[in-house]
Amino acid sequence: MALSVTEIQQLYTAYLGRPADRAGIDYWQEQNVSEFELRANLANDNQPEYVEMYGDRTRAELVESIYQNMFGRDADEEGLDYWVNGDGASVPASELQQLFISAASEEDRAAFDERVSDDIDSINAPEAPEATDTIDVTFNTSTTGNSEEIFGTFETTTDGELVQIALPSLAIPNQQQTVTSIGKAEWDEAGQVVTTSADYTFNMSNQLGAGKEYTGEFLSPLLTSESRSADSQLFIELLDIRAAGTDEPLGNLPIDGIRFQVDGEETVLRSDDIFNAKTYPELLSAIRDAIIDNDDLAGFTAEIGSSFTATDGGEPIPGAVGSTIILTDAQGREISGGSFTYSDQETGGFTLYGDLSTEAPESVRELISTNLDLDNVGYGSQGGTINLAGESNTDKGVEEFNVDAEDGVWLTRLESQTISGTQALKEINLDGSGYFRVGQQSDQNVFNIAQLMTQAAVSGVALAQSLEASAGLVDVEKVNAQEFGGEVKLNAYLTDDVIERDMNLQDNQADPAGDNVNYTYQTAGGNDQISLIVEEGVLQREDALLNINAGNGNNVVETLIVDETGRAVESVNQQLNQDFGAEQVTIVTGNGDDVVRTWGAGDATINTGAGNDVIYADNSGLLGVNGVPLEDGATRWEFNSTASGDAPTGVSNSNADLSDGANGTEQVFSDAFDLQVRVDFKGFESSWINVPHAGNQTTSLEVNQAIKDAVNNDAVLQHLIQANDGNGNILDIVSLIDGDNLSDLTIDFRGPEDNDDFDTDSLDAIRDIYTADGAGDDATDSVVGEVAGVDSSVESDNTINAGNGNDVIVLGTGENSNDTIVLEDNFGRNSIVNFIAGSDSEDDDSFDAGYDILDFTNYLGGSANFGDAIGDDRSVVVTDDFDYESGVSWGSLSESDVAAEYEDQAGSDFDSILMVEATGGGAGQYKAFHVSSTDGSEDVSVDLLGVLDFGATQDFNAANFA
Repeated sequence: MALSVTEIQQLYTAYLGRPADRAGIDYWQEQNVSEFELRANLANDNQPEYVEMYGDRTRAELVESIYQNMFGRDADEEGLDYWVNGDGASVPASELQQLFISAASEEDRAAFDERVSDDIDSINAPEAPEATDTIDVTFNTSTTGNSEEIFGTFETTTDGELVQIALPSLAIPNQQQTVTSIGKAEWDEAGQVVTTSADYTFNMSNQLGAGKEYTGEFLSPLLTSESRSADSQLFIELLDIRAAGTDEPLGNLPIDGIRFQVDGEETVLRSDDIFNAKTYPELLSAIRDAIIDNDDLAGFTAEIGSSFTATDGGEPIPGAVGSTIILTDAQGREISGGSFTYSDQETGGFTLYGDLSTEAPESVRELISTNLDLDNVGYGSQGGTINLAGESNTDKGVEEFNVDAEDGVWLTRLESQTISGTQALKEINLDGSGYFRVGQQSDQNVFNIAQLMTQAAVSGVALAQSLEASAGLVDVEKVNAQEFGGEVKLNAYLTDDVIERDMNLQDNQADPAGDNVNYTYQTAGGNDQISLIVEEGVLQREDALLNINAGNGNNVVETLIVDETGRAVESVNQQLNQDFGAEQVTIVTGNGDDVVRTWGAGDATINTGAGNDVIYADNSGLLGVNGVPLEDGATRWEFNSTASGDAPTGVSNSNADLSDGANGTEQVFSDAFDLQVRVDFKGFESSWINVPHAGNQTTSLEVNQAIKDAVNNDAVLQHLIQANDGNGNILDIVSLIDGDNLSDLTIDFRGPEDNDDFDTDSLDAIRDIYTADGAGDDATDSVVGEVAGVDSSVESDNTINAGNGNDVIVLGTGENSNDTIVLEDNFGRNSIVNFIAGSDSEDDDSFDAGYDILDFTNYLGGSANFGDAIGDDRSVVVTDDFDYESGVSWGSLSESDVAAEYEDQAGSDFDSILMVEATGGGAGQYKAFHVSSTDGSEDVSVDLLGVLDFGATQDFNAANFA
């Protein structure tokens, strides 16, 4: 590690009695010398300044001279005798000053430090590098004509102009454009290498054409990076954990400043603007203003660095991701210490995470970077592919893309692929506004995981190879899009190649967590989509973390873990060498109506914030372990076809004119009006929907319309099944969740009770059409075409916190899957599908390893005791026999009703949960109350936390509560 400016100046002051010059400072730091080596260069008979100050003197005169030079005083009698006649007399003259530095009294050391500080202040600041504009390389994106001049191989001039040099024989005319030998023009002009990849900006605007490929190739010497000197840098990590993942991650923190030392002198950056900052850009601006107002910090700069994950006891806190603020001193002074200052102004509730640190100079290497300026790429649809890497004679690539995107950018693919096929791109820093999408197009979204898997399965090439070729991003470690003002939609694939690239090369620290690689995909407040497939080898490493934070907005986040062949795995060992458990993968979506799908095996911690969210903990049966097309894994019903109880035919039970009786089935129902329909799936019912009709006549198409309304507009059912028109008068209903769900669908009809003219025979005929095996009012003689879905066969133990709102949570169905639902604050309404009750112990004959868990520890302050009475501390009591007062029902049951029921418990010290099940047709719905009291209290406190709807009564036991 190179000596700091302070360490170098201490030796100059002690041995030469003067400040070092800037050239000397820079030279010794570049040479990376030790204190011993520098002292040997300063204290010798060939150093004129040293000889003039200390040479040709008696021992006593030498010691006196050192005292005067270093401490500004005469030597005391005792000290003089020690260094001249005592034990110190044997110390060589060239080592005395070094010993005086380390052995000085407190007063002498203060005097010496002041001299050193004065000497440092007189050193000229390092010359700032001459500011230069980036060199623009503008891809020719013209869409007119069919000229081969637009696409081919080009060199670029010093002003960025493209000069065509060839059209390779294998190139596709009007499709591939390669700018080669980037940096050659500047090299030729200067006679040496004068630029790096960071000096270039690639421009693309008004580009149209999904099949276009744009490549930029750097000369190998331009692909370089520098190590960051952390001696003169301070890293500030600050986060309100309660506000993590929101638009205001600094929340209600009381911090109003930072206190630290610069070469031992304390300084403070403090202001109301720092206190009022809610976002990292606001904090950065406030710190920069405070630097300007502090004369002692001339030369200091501040910037936003990479993301960090807050920790607790050394373990990462799920979803607690923020941005580092970096202070840098251009003068190279040593920054040390550090603490926060606190305002006395009032704030709301907060959970503070703060850390201030410096790092060893060689510990952080800047990434090989370049810049992209993109504007209106794709014209609202899928645009071209960009690849920026090295020439064909090098296997180096660009590790960091700094992207500015405006007016809508849609790239099919973004990469830095080296000659060996390795993906060098590790980090994307995104700024701008509009939208930014990377991946093949599906309407106004990029391909989701099901589409990627389906395409790969039918591509005719190896599954993993197809997935890697189809993904918009491959092996990207970080997507930093917190500053982007719009939506971000992308799909990505993380292969096992990142183990060698990111982990093995740094896997040498004693602390297992010290070399963790955090694969972070972070967006801001748009309606974002992140679809990420990860090869299992990555998550089997103890030093890999995966963190997705989609911020606020109506987001879609998906993950799937596959093996090296691209097939979904049945289980993933995420606890190798270090017990990460579910915290190795975290998904946070902030506030909004979000959809999260962890498609298969693996343990994820999911937090979706406020909003009406949908979470699919495991839906791998739809994909199948071999990546089969989506529809082959889903339960499906085909109503009103010629199936007659067999497999779907797709052939309608009427002709094009909806003729009554075509194919032997009635389609027009006279005197069947004011009919209503209700759909039930897995115990979750729609409301009764009116069937449209004309006069006194109803048709099967009108019935189909009402069923679609009942399914597709219901707050819960629309996320579990989907109803669509088929051929002719066919109605198709397909399950959106895996498993054989054929017996879980019921379609019920009813006629008006006060209409004597209603034709009950017509109602029976309608029921016959829409009755499936195990479904409908009458399950006999089914004529419905049916396909049984595929059960999940994977193991997933997810931890899910759906936040506040009307949320739908579909749990995993794997035999050994144990999903945990974390409940906190007032969570609203959770509709929970596939909840499995366990048993008290594995010795029980009814033990089911795949049971699920309700976690009430946020209210109880510890593990729950199931079945104990209210008043027993940390008890969870479930009942369908609440003692309702006159006029009170389950629907109107309130906090005051519960408080009145348990008022005799007042004065005890306890926290309990009461779950009251609805009676009658509402079975399976439970109101959850937090019931508590404290010693000496006269009241029982009751809070209605929310409603848990399981679709059916649950046989809870102790295993189901944390």
